[in-house]
Parts: sequence; C-alpha cells; structure tokens
Amino acid sequence: MCFSRLCKPLCTLLFFILLWTGACRGSLSEEDKKAIREEMQSREIKRISEGEIVEATFAKGRELGPLLKQTNMKTDSLAVLYAAVITRLGRRSDMNAKEASLWEAYQYNASQGMALDDNVQMLGDSALLYTVPILEADSLTGMWSVVFEKKAIVNNL
Repeated sequence: MCFSRLCKPLCTLLFFILLWTGACRGSLSEEDKKAIREEMQSREIKRISEGEIVEATFAKGRELGPLLKQTNMKTDSLAVLYAAVITRLGRRSDMNAKEASLWEAYQYNASQGMALDDNVQMLGDSALLYTVPILEADSLTGMWSVVFEKKAIVNNL
C-alpha cells in the first residue's frame, strides 16, 4: 500500500518528463539530461533501517552539542539551521514523559558516578528525540532536548 502511494507521483512525474521531452523533439542539452537523471535518482525509493536513522540522528545531535554549550549561541537560530526543536530542560514539570524518564536516568547515573551519555529515542513514527546532559562544575544541572523530524533525517541520508 505504501509503495502504491509513492509510485503514483513518480510515474506521473516520469510521464510528464517523457511528454515534455517528446514535445521538444528530444532536444535536451546534456546539462538538462543530467539534471533530470539526478532528480530521478533522488526520488528513488531507498530502504533505510531504523539503526541507520538512529546513527544519523546521533551524528546530527553530536554536531549540534558543542554549539549548544556555547553560551552566546542562540538556540532559535540553531533550531532553524538544524530543522529541530531545541529546549533546555531543568525542571521535571517542563518535560514530556519520554524526557522525564531520560532525566531520571541521568540523575540516577550522576548519583551513582556513572557516565552521562547522549541518547536518541523514537517519538512515535515521525520524530526522534536527542538528549544530552548539561554539566556545570561536574554537576548535572539539566539536559538539552532536541527533536528532529524523521523525514528530515531520512532525506539527508
């Protein structure tokens, strides 16, 4: 069923490209032909595993992490640049259920002297949550919550 929803727009696009090419009597330049080939390749259906999506989210989050630590960086501009929703959390009342459970895990690990690592979790079928603890003077003071749209991550693969 999913394939048929994707196939119809692709077939329609291919039909119009062929119609347009025929109307022009095939007089496309090499540059135009190359552009059409690239567009068709970009629309190919790719099979991507959940593991690849999670790894890509880790990579994007770890690229963003150092920028969040800089106090002079505005999270609004980073959110636009990375197509994400970025929130600094420190109180449990500001958190959704998934963030609250991760916050509790960070607090437990900190109290046990364990490593505080970044984390990626699925938020339903359409988003991924990247979290990273905020440490100040070796003390856990909060966490960054970054929500990436799954579609944006997949399109960048």
